[in-house]
Amino acid sequence: MRAVNLLPSKPGRGGLPGGGSKRPVAILAAAAVVMGIGYLTYNAKNEVSQLTTQVTEATDEKSVLEQELASMMAIDQRAAAQLARRGAVVTIANARVNWERIVRDTVTVLPERVWLSEVTGVMPAAVAGTGAAAPAGQPQAVNAIPQGLHLEGFAFTQVQVAQLLARLEAVPGLGEPRLASAEKITRGGKRIVQFIVDAPVDQRAQDRPTLSVVAGDGGTTASATTAGTAAQGGAFQP
Repeated sequence: MRAVNLLPSKPGRGGLPGGGSKRPVAILAAAAVVMGIGYLTYNAKNEVSQLTTQVTEATDEKSVLEQELASMMAIDQRAAAQLARRGAVVTIANARVNWERIVRDTVTVLPERVWLSEVTGVMPAAVAGTGAAAPAGQPQAVNAIPQGLHLEGFAFTQVQVAQLLARLEAVPGLGEPRLASAEKITRGGKRIVQFIVDAPVDQRAQDRPTLSVVAGDGGTTASATTAGTAAQGGAFQP
């Protein structure tokens, strides 16, 4: 019979057991690399998700701010429009002329043998300025009626026209009248003077009826006054 040695042989320098010990190290290194790549990928995905969330939140906040800004601009526009309308109303109210009193006082001071054919009242600049202005470079009408009281009428003599100018100057609310024209014409076989007079209005023409209380012996009575009559030192009492 042949003898067989069943004992394991001793490992040598280049033997298989000694050379195979490096394989687990390589496997562990590869696994570490894969785990590192996975970790970096996970972190990158988390950062992208966070950035996307921040961009979405910033976009929503921007939309909200734009809506608030649009609302504030609409409120400012409405406030500006109300302020402009209020200013226009105040301007018109402050420059409102009491034409009824001006015309009544003018007709009252007419000299004898002088009559009017046309009476026109033109609002002052404070009111006219609220309308549309003439385009730049476009000349204004040469024959436009000046602002104030415009009178056209007839008299028998130039002296009567001069008397009319003097009396108009005494009317509260009228400035210095200006004789635009005065020419003699023939009407009905008689020589008469046809005249045009323009008189500006001043602050006294913007009077308002007021109600004041005057103490008397028997109690109190109401008296109506105006800025025009007060300027002359007079008062109307019933």
